[in-house]
Amino acid sequence: MSKRFTIGAALLAVAAAGVILTVPSAAEASATVTRFTFSGTETFADSPPECVPEVKSGVTNAVDTGSGQITETSHGYQIHVSDTFVYRTDFDDGSYLTGVAHGHFTEVGTGSVTVHTEVVREPRTIYSADGVPIGRVMIHYLLHTTTDNLTGDTSASIEKFFATCY
Repeated sequence: MSKRFTIGAALLAVAAAGVILTVPSAAEASATVTRFTFSGTETFADSPPECVPEVKSGVTNAVDTGSGQITETSHGYQIHVSDTFVYRTDFDDGSYLTGVAHGHFTEVGTGSVTVHTEVVREPRTIYSADGVPIGRVMIHYLLHTTTDNLTGDTSASIEKFFATCY
């Protein structure tokens, strides 16, 4: 899960850096809109602790796909990204879990303030070694920050991460 957030944060940081460096000095009413898509696969060690009977190490194989849009004006920029992170974590004893994280990221920046919001909803199913579902999980994640770009101070910050087991 933390790998997914790292990917999302890196994507937004790279996009924001590119936008900040290329904000046009065109007329006030004009805007430059850049649409993009992305897709990537990865494999990484993981030990998801949410709602499993016993926390154990496994290997996660994942595919992240999404799309977004950057809108630039003389007043700043907006980035909107939606992605889907589909994965499976296999454990040494043959059990596994599958999940699909649906994420939405928005960032709005002006010369003086940047507001960033990230929301993720991630259902998971846990399976025994013989493929029988033994648990379900719903992960919720919310991040919201407002940053003063002149001082670097974050004046409002909310971060919530919780899992519901059923």
